Amino acid sequence: MARPFADNQYPAVLVGGNVVTRGFLAIQDRLKQIFPPSLYTHRIVPPKISPEMWKTLIAHTPMIGIGWAGWVPTRQLGTEFRGDLVFAVFLLTKQRKLEDLYLGDGKVPGVFGESAMATFMLHNFIEPDIGRCVVRQCTAVGAADWVPDGQAIVAMDVAIENVGFDCFEWQQQLDAFLRRGEQFQVDGADQPATTLTIGDPS
Repeated sequence: MARPFADNQYPAVLVGGNVVTRGFLAIQDRLKQIFPPSLYTHRIVPPKISPEMWKTLIAHTPMIGIGWAGWVPTRQLGTEFRGDLVFAVFLLTKQRKLEDLYLGDGKVPGVFGESAMATFMLHNFIEPDIGRCVVRQCTAVGAADWVPDGQAIVAMDVAIENVGFDCFEWQQQLDAFLRRGEQFQVDGADQPATTLTIGDPS
């Protein structure tokens, strides 16, 4: 399907999410380093989720999920938008013994171990050219009626702070300013106009 806007109006790198996508993928990749896919199922949690969809996501445990929560602007904005990219991270484990939900069974960590691992590895993690990651909250989800017996879920708020657009990358796709006109005055008299070529029209 053809894109509705040309690259010189809305560059593909901007339409593709720019730093929002890069931040999401950075956290997702970091989670896979902490919790290897050979042992953990990794899922993307959609913005809106039904009980039926949730059952599908948690069908294979232990499971690590990630979703996007928002881009919260800083209080004092200048000409450039900047804010904290906030992601929702879910850590899910399943055990036969209830006490193992906290402590683990010696093979798979419980929510204590998973929370400690994720917090230690995500907090102060720096993604180059984007920003620093912070863990703002790590909470057990125990009251929700969609958490089956024998399972435990930890919800984390993870943010990459003070993120702005990667302007240089997408500005390269915009229409270029190839020429600039100049005209000076000397003692009130107009001098000949000059046109400067500042880009390569080819």
